[in-house]
Amino acid sequence: LALGSALPYLMRGVGAGPDWQLVLVGSSVACVIAALLFGFVLNEGPHPYSRAKADPRHFGAILRNRPVMLANIGYFGHCWDIYAMWGWIMAYAAAAQLAGLSVGNPALLAFAAIAMGAPASVAAGKMADRLGRCNMAAFCAAASGVAALLIGVAFGGPAWAVLVVAAIWGAVIIADSAQYTAAVTELADQTLVGSTVAFQMGVGFGITMITVWLLPVLAEMLGGWRWSFLILLPGPVVGAWAMLTLKKLPEAELLAGGRR
Repeated sequence: LALGSALPYLMRGVGAGPDWQLVLVGSSVACVIAALLFGFVLNEGPHPYSRAKADPRHFGAILRNRPVMLANIGYFGHCWDIYAMWGWIMAYAAAAQLAGLSVGNPALLAFAAIAMGAPASVAAGKMADRLGRCNMAAFCAAASGVAALLIGVAFGGPAWAVLVVAAIWGAVIIADSAQYTAAVTELADQTLVGSTVAFQMGVGFGITMITVWLLPVLAEMLGGWRWSFLILLPGPVVGAWAMLTLKKLPEAELLAGGRR
């Protein structure tokens, strides 16, 4: 997900330039390749879940499951910041460059920052299996919130501060994502895992649209991008709270083989 989301920035940075049509064509070709891989190369995993018919009443069961909803709230907080950061970090970098900071090609900066999330996600998954799923998710959420604050501070220079904060933010903002989904698969009624994940994803991705739309509006109101990302801070705060609250529940023993 991180590499795929970063790829259009790489296309723009190394060849397409401001020609958005080329970026769109390149991204579309990548999507077709992915579809072919899923259709003809990849298979279901060795541990399938039981199948259940779609039933609106399932969502009532999901909403009444407190541990599942805490994991969902963690994911919703995560969704509040991730796509807005991914979508507008290049605009921030371009504004920083116009302000006199030598941050290089804004598109390549955005690519590098977002792509940092790929190895970070693998590392976070391994660490969650050892240190606890709630612990890892809460740490990443808190770190993302701190980065949302520091990216505004870094705008004042030096340039290396922007690069460092953007790279760290790109790593931690996605590293907790899989932990929320893994958590609901462990906590949910095992006959409703598909519906539970669908609920989490549907609501979460709906939330992303709010901040993706809101961020440039706020930047215009504030007269620039420097402090615009502060609007993302509540998401990580709520997400970290939800996971630390989940950690205290007895049901958290189901997470990561008992590693909360």
